[in-house]
Amino acid sequence: MHEDFKRRVERLTLLVKEDTESNREEILREMSGFAHKHEALRYFITNSIAKTSNRRLISAQSFFLYRNDYLRMRINAWYPDGGRVGYTKERFDSFFSINRCHNHSADLYTVGIFGPGYTTQFKSTSQNLTNCHVGDEISFDRAWNDQLEVGKALFIPKGTVFHTQFCPSRYSISLNLIVDQSADCLQFELEDDRKTVRRVFDFVGLEQLAANPSDA
Repeated sequence: MHEDFKRRVERLTLLVKEDTESNREEILREMSGFAHKHEALRYFITNSIAKTSNRRLISAQSFFLYRNDYLRMRINAWYPDGGRVGYTKERFDSFFSINRCHNHSADLYTVGIFGPGYTTQFKSTSQNLTNCHVGDEISFDRAWNDQLEVGKALFIPKGTVFHTQFCPSRYSISLNLIVDQSADCLQFELEDDRKTVRRVFDFVGLEQLAANPSDA
């Protein structure tokens, strides 16, 4: 493993292992550091692509760089809207996780490491989602926007914060840290109205197909 990348991952693992909540600001600072000297990109090109199989390629845009008992590091590519030549809008959005309002089943940190970065709309809810099913509506308390420019690190708490990613103006790359030990809640993908539940996944990523308990 590239030494700069290895050192930073080891530091992050220690911080996550100790206490992610009290160490949150330090984790964000370490994540920002991945944008310097292109640490994650160099590791991705020289180690991951060249020396591993496609099993780490988890979608059209995402690739796992590293995993241990506490965290996973995932690199993501983001294409500008003009890059969807040959795709319908629906297929492009689905293929590259664009315009898909969703939450996460585990705490997630993300940082921009190349390009202007995607813009995203965040929405938070205080609703109890434990018994929320396909077709149900989720109410939100507040909304805000952000942009994942190079070196900017964000914390996205599991469960209660949803976000929708929009195409960047130019090709961009982000890096995620997923806190595996925090995964304990449902993940929801919403319809285009960004309030009605389209799909539900458990915290290990298995889709829940029944619309409600009586249909199971």
